[in-house]
Amino acid sequence: MNPSLIPVVDVVAKGIAVLLLAMGILSLWRGASASQRSLVWLLCFGALLLLPASTLFRPMWQVTVAEARSVVQLPATPIPVVTAAEVAGDAAPVETAKVDSIMSRWTLLQMAAAVWATGVALVLGWRFMGSIRLRMLSVCTRRCDDASVRRVFDRVSKEVGLRRPVDLRTSEQVSVPMTWGSLKPVLLLPEEALSWSEEEVLAAMRHEMGHIKHWDHPARLLMSVVCAVYWFNPLVWIAARRWRTAQEQASDDLVVAQEEQRADSYAMQLLNAARRTQREGLLKLPVMTMAQPSTLELRLSAIMDEHKNRGTVRRAAVCLGGAGALALLTLCTGLQLQAAEPAKPAQQVGGNASPKPASLQRAEGIIFPTVEFRDATLNEAVEFFRIKSRANDKDKKGVNILLSPDAGNSTARLTLSLKEVPLSEALHYTAELSGMELTADDVTLFLKKKGDSKAKPETKAPAKSAALEKAGTIIFPKIQFASATPREAVEFLNIKAREMDPDKKGVNIFLVPDKSVEGVKITLDLIEVPLSEAVRYVAELAGMEVVAEQSALYLRPKGVQK
Repeated sequence: MNPSLIPVVDVVAKGIAVLLLAMGILSLWRGASASQRSLVWLLCFGALLLLPASTLFRPMWQVTVAEARSVVQLPATPIPVVTAAEVAGDAAPVETAKVDSIMSRWTLLQMAAAVWATGVALVLGWRFMGSIRLRMLSVCTRRCDDASVRRVFDRVSKEVGLRRPVDLRTSEQVSVPMTWGSLKPVLLLPEEALSWSEEEVLAAMRHEMGHIKHWDHPARLLMSVVCAVYWFNPLVWIAARRWRTAQEQASDDLVVAQEEQRADSYAMQLLNAARRTQREGLLKLPVMTMAQPSTLELRLSAIMDEHKNRGTVRRAAVCLGGAGALALLTLCTGLQLQAAEPAKPAQQVGGNASPKPASLQRAEGIIFPTVEFRDATLNEAVEFFRIKSRANDKDKKGVNILLSPDAGNSTARLTLSLKEVPLSEALHYTAELSGMELTADDVTLFLKKKGDSKAKPETKAPAKSAALEKAGTIIFPKIQFASATPREAVEFLNIKAREMDPDKKGVNIFLVPDKSVEGVKITLDLIEVPLSEAVRYVAELAGMEVVAEQSALYLRPKGVQK
């Protein structure tokens, strides 16, 4: 499995577990009231919203996901490379594929992310369009100043114990009561409600005031966000439907719990309101209407049930439930899926095996989900590996990869298609297909022609060189230049050495003039490299050698005596 998918799988699996846990609790808790069920769903959706953030913390326990990866054994002899021109005879040569085109193909992970983002945008966009319609509706409302309706409104406000001011309004655009808003809630009545009986107005206000008391509007907003994030999970939509039903039933309980309220008359009022809601298309608004057809059957059954538990939620129950949800989140944070570390090859017995260079060990730990290019040059392939190694490295540093001057002139065209492969193996395949060999030191991986013993730069130095020792302590975070002359490269290293040296003195680096290096262009892209190594690489790419003395480093043509 792609290591980048591990956190996604971890969050999705935990989300399913949280939903199943909430459903299991409510299935066993058969006597729970609607308010208690609504609290369980509130805690469940709150945990779902915070689950992605749990992956940012370091886990206490890890569940390792092992990777089954097959390794192709390459033959000892070079693999012949057949170019497109050789296959097609006199056909025109194929145009070289650029690195940008190699990297432009979307991976499966990128396509999945694009599909997920599209789903999120659609769900939230639907909610946003409803908010726009609600804003347009609110313009067509007016403050309700009817004395009898105001008297009922004040009575219900005292009954439910509301401390927030509620704006009571009426409108000819609606035919059912509804409410929206969090800190400044609005209760909207149809204009015809002014002619309703006191019993009908009382029932409608108690129901809508119940939504305001229970903070159902911000809860619906939380529901919309969670449904958008987990839109691909059908359990989330099932849970959201059950939560909406519990919210409506909790408000119904406030109405039916009153002694003077007849259950049958309230049920008939809900039935008529549901018909008007469906006819006028109010379901598209992000509001709590008095009756929604989708939840009507369950609500009517609960209203007519005389033995139904209509209890409210106490503050102690809220605190206890919050503590339980926090404990569940802590458990999810402490237990996370982790990708298995790449298997290390067995060490040779007998103590003769030399340790692997640090750059090669790092390349073995960088896994590429896909490596795919067609008819690419060796330079393009190496540039692809440089960029992708940083993208797939956890530290975003990657590995330094260099081509020897002769290797950079290779005319081989490479076609490669690999999945779930370490960078080290991908480079080995590339080297074999291009007739090269891969060597390494602690800082850099080299691709050179087979049998070229001089491809790796060497530094000639006395027994002890103060300049060389100091150059080894000055670390460059990044070195990058393209088509630079040797003189420009040396000037760059001199300036940067003084900047990166804690003493701001740097190291003296001199270029011995010679006609053989005229016209030479150097392209270098390295990270976390000592100055001493950078000087060696510049010298090799320019066809020169480094001579280290006590006070300076000299770059001179090979074989020239100072």
